[in-house]
Amino acid sequence: MSPPNVCNNQIPFFRLGCVAPCSPIESQLTLRRLASVNYRRLIIVVNPASGSRQASRVVMEAKPQLESGDTKVVIRETRSRGDAMEIARGVEPGHNDVFVAVGGDGTVHEVINGVMLREDGRRPPIGVVPAGTGNSVAQDLDVRSTGDAVARIACGKTVELDLMRLGIGERDLCAFNIVGWGLTALARATAERLRWLGAWRCRLASVVEIRRQRYLPVRVVVDGQVLCGQLPFVLSSNTQHTARGLKIAPAARFDDGLVDFLVVKPASRYALLRLLRSIGSGNHVSSPLVQQYRCREFLIESGEAALLNVDGELIRTTRVEAIVRAAALRLIA
Repeated sequence: MSPPNVCNNQIPFFRLGCVAPCSPIESQLTLRRLASVNYRRLIIVVNPASGSRQASRVVMEAKPQLESGDTKVVIRETRSRGDAMEIARGVEPGHNDVFVAVGGDGTVHEVINGVMLREDGRRPPIGVVPAGTGNSVAQDLDVRSTGDAVARIACGKTVELDLMRLGIGERDLCAFNIVGWGLTALARATAERLRWLGAWRCRLASVVEIRRQRYLPVRVVVDGQVLCGQLPFVLSSNTQHTARGLKIAPAARFDDGLVDFLVVKPASRYALLRLLRSIGSGNHVSSPLVQQYRCREFLIESGEAALLNVDGELIRTTRVEAIVRAAALRLIA
């Protein structure tokens, strides 16, 4: 998806993602834009454990610039998995309130699910300040730094965000990024043990799992079409990116009511390694090993429980059903 053009002049609030404050002139521009948007509250959900673990420090530096005359900044830090979802689900938003997720894809996933589970039915817009390893939706929006993110929040423009509504056993949750089975889930599990490698851990984990070749029989139904076999992996993507530098679905748009669904056919280790190398540019979709669909619903099931990658969260299951919920939320862009 081409990044939306939201401002004529973006404010470099933090230089290249660092925590150095902007100049007084840039600060005043930020305040004026926030005042014109007229937010009542910015409810900032921070995951201090994400990425380089500087999310909390970045937010504290940003807070004075985000508080305009009528805008209150509320900062809530997470302590464990699931906290961001409970915060977004439980806090009482008012008119012109906005949630801001500061962290990686996992933090965004939790905030989105918390908002979707709200009993009052309110769906405040969600802003994203990338502070994780993958930052998939931030890449699709061309938000490259904290400065870009703050500028987008100050401008206040929003776009529609589709979600995948998932049924996994008794669980009912939403995915904004990916649902992956096979190699994508196994590599995610391996990558969790390689966090010290930073952004490169995803690629290395994929190489490790390709060498292992742990493939299970799977049955896939995509908009009524049935596919069966011992497949390396299948993946649905609502965004173009699935990790830093991995353009898994180059034609995907998160606002078109569809997801891109990829099925990779059985192949040798060498062929799969070559395919992995081409994902950075998105050229893998032209490979004869890849079948690509655009769909509104899909089903993935296997005879034995296996890992499923849902926006980076790993769930062991034998079956997942999904349907696209178009324009479920609004995203600050």
